[in-house]
Amino acid sequence: MKKSSTFFIMLLLALSAHAQIDNGSLMVDSIIRTLPEVMVKGQRPIVKTDGTKLIYNISKLIENKGIDNAYDAIRLLPAVNDHNGVLSLSGKSVTVMLNGKKLTIDADQLNTLLKSIPADQIKSTEVIYTAPAKYLVRGAVINILLNHAHNNIQGNIITSYNQSHYAKFNDQIVLNYNKGKFSANLIYKFDKGKRFSKEREEAIHQLSDGNIYNINTKSSLLSKYTENSIRFGIDYNWSDYHYLSFAYNGSFKRLNGENNISGNIESKIFNKTESTLHNFSLSYALPCGLSLATEYTYYNLPSSQLLNSTLPNRILNFSSEERQKINRVEFDVVKNNQLSEALSLNFGAYYTLSRDHSNQYYSSTGNNTENFPVNDSFLANEDIVNIFVGTDYNISKMFTINLSLAAEYYHNPSWNKWCMYPSVIMTYAPKSPHFVQLGFSSQSVFPNYWEVKNFTDYTNGGYDLIVGNPALKPSREYNINLLYLFRKKYNLNVWYNYVDDYFKQIPYQMPDELKVIYKSLNFNYQQQLGFQLSAPLNIGTKYSSNFDIMIAWQKEKCTQFYDIPFNRNKLWARFNLRNTFIVIPNKLFVNLNGVIRTKAIQAIYDLPASGSVDANVVYQFWQKKCMLKIYCNDIFETSSINPEIHYRNQKLKMDFTAFRNWGITFSYKFGSFTHKDYDEVDTSRFKK
Repeated sequence: MKKSSTFFIMLLLALSAHAQIDNGSLMVDSIIRTLPEVMVKGQRPIVKTDGTKLIYNISKLIENKGIDNAYDAIRLLPAVNDHNGVLSLSGKSVTVMLNGKKLTIDADQLNTLLKSIPADQIKSTEVIYTAPAKYLVRGAVINILLNHAHNNIQGNIITSYNQSHYAKFNDQIVLNYNKGKFSANLIYKFDKGKRFSKEREEAIHQLSDGNIYNINTKSSLLSKYTENSIRFGIDYNWSDYHYLSFAYNGSFKRLNGENNISGNIESKIFNKTESTLHNFSLSYALPCGLSLATEYTYYNLPSSQLLNSTLPNRILNFSSEERQKINRVEFDVVKNNQLSEALSLNFGAYYTLSRDHSNQYYSSTGNNTENFPVNDSFLANEDIVNIFVGTDYNISKMFTINLSLAAEYYHNPSWNKWCMYPSVIMTYAPKSPHFVQLGFSSQSVFPNYWEVKNFTDYTNGGYDLIVGNPALKPSREYNINLLYLFRKKYNLNVWYNYVDDYFKQIPYQMPDELKVIYKSLNFNYQQQLGFQLSAPLNIGTKYSSNFDIMIAWQKEKCTQFYDIPFNRNKLWARFNLRNTFIVIPNKLFVNLNGVIRTKAIQAIYDLPASGSVDANVVYQFWQKKCMLKIYCNDIFETSSINPEIHYRNQKLKMDFTAFRNWGITFSYKFGSFTHKDYDEVDTSRFKK
């Protein structure tokens, strides 16, 4: 009932918005159209086109919405969505860049970074649905361009309190120093709190000997954590195209967790992790179009587990120690040449060397009825070499074409292969309300480092096992994208995506043991055909909204999924409605957002419908130097996706409890704060 009411509530609020409008405050001119009892005011375009890019005026997009950080700002871009903190563009993964510098980081670190950047310091944002090879990334890109600072000391102080099941605290300070061509920046952030989750798992497990087990467990996990992160950078800019930049990023996390399980399985599990991250980067750009960069990353994650568990047919009492240690270095070189006014040529290469030294050890702490995994240590190198060449050609003032070809070499202990990845982008941009772009791109997607190790981790009291796969290979993704922009406001995107050797971690109930194996496997393919439509609407000066709908057909096939091959497809949809009510212009705002997702699939998973409603009140004062934000997310506690498996002899159901999340944030800016850009460290493939 909660889920079905979510979107209905949002529509009622949207339809009743005209009650909030002060018609006397509206100015009527030639661009105002009058509808019965509602005044609709025309909007200036917030986007302009430049070759393959859509350049959005963020200051116009966030105007009168009380948005205070870059993360919330880019969420307002058409076709951009976030689910559980993961950003996507038209349902596909997207790479976020700062001032043209790639940020290949995991979702948590990306959120931290973007939320530390004040929204009013974004000059513009470039959205590229198909990125040329010269960006050193492929696929969709969001490039955030920041304003340059003046000669002064500037800063921002942020403190926040968050209450879900338990409380969390966050404090952050940002300092910038700018004088002439020299600038320096320092960011320090501290997080502390408790995380709590509840899960119920039901399974009917039939073994090959005829025995059938009905598994019913309830699990509660309480974790205490602290996190310190620091970023320091210095830049020297002779000009926009001639600069030297250095940055250090450090992160230090501690987490202690206790997991209690009851039901058919009685278990108590204690977990402890402590991670350390050091990252150094150096880049140099010359006016001739040559840019050089290097980066070094050290990551160390030791963790331990103490498990005492009684299952229907066995007893487990053990402790385990494991560690992931990564040393990684990367070198980049890119050269851009403007051959003529209409033709440019770019080429370059990058090389990444990763040295992975990981281990896992088990020891008994009591009575056990089965043997543990073999103690193991892993030491190996991974090499990625990418060489590319590309060209941009303006055939006319309205038509441009971009061509590029990348040759990529990937080597690890199991795989040694060269792949070719072409891309083609054709853009038609007449002086009219229309903009059309057709793009084809291809790329590799690499598994996490820990996924390809022959290690085993126990969860759910030992009934569930997470098992590595040394034979897992990278997938190859091919995408065709058609973008149509009307009146620089209405966004229609149609795409077809094909992923060869697509991989995912999917559970499988073993036929000869009472165990569920979670193991990442390569499928034959995944393909998706879909479209997305985004449309804004302003009613007067007191209400604005944006409606977004995405519908997709998805198919996944795997002929070697143990003894139960699958070939499944599903049509699914997502609806998103954002509403902003302006109570006091430039001071007090109310935002109310809702999202609904229909039923979907993932391999043999059936994913039920879900949705959520979020609300916040924002008050800005003291000439916008101070901001107070009170928010409540997932008001009806309906955001959790509870997967089920009813496929052949596999019977499994998981229920994750959703908790309402509310909090308050206060920020203070001093010295005409301007956030400087800096590189981030790529931890997307590290173990968490």
